[in-house]
Amino acid sequence: MQVLTEAESLQKPHSLDDVFVYDDGIVRAMMKRQFTGNTIKLCELFVDPFFQHNGIGSKILVSLVDKARKNQCSDIYLWVLEKNARARNFYEKHGFVFSGIREEFANTGRYKMKYIMPLEQVDCSSAGPPKTSGKFTLCYSCFQLLLCLPENSLKPAISRFSTGWLYG
Repeated sequence: MQVLTEAESLQKPHSLDDVFVYDDGIVRAMMKRQFTGNTIKLCELFVDPFFQHNGIGSKILVSLVDKARKNQCSDIYLWVLEKNARARNFYEKHGFVFSGIREEFANTGRYKMKYIMPLEQVDCSSAGPPKTSGKFTLCYSCFQLLLCLPENSLKPAISRFSTGWLYG
């Protein structure tokens, strides 16, 4: 029944507006985000287990942080199950910190933890265009090293699903 409920919710207008897929010819991962004022909530990040440990999740997070900065967001937050040490380590490695907030998850006796990534706004406009070399971009104004996504690899889900892929 959960699959049916999810499928029905995807038929609502704008249900895929904040869902993105990592698609380089094969859909390998998906992310769902939600803007709330000047904050972004990372609702879901899923990399197919077959494609894990290839940097795809990292690339998606870098893209999300870049989007948040461009929109002048103050932070990104997410919830992760306390017992999911692997996911918690992944997020911590990418700059998220435990906020100290814990809540019971759906009356299960298990707890979820709120993680936050505060974002510093950086003005890189005065230094001219960043220098790109291979997979990395270095901004000479702030000396921030950014991981570049392959061109057109992170796409809005609606463009992928509208071709009939989801329902085909």
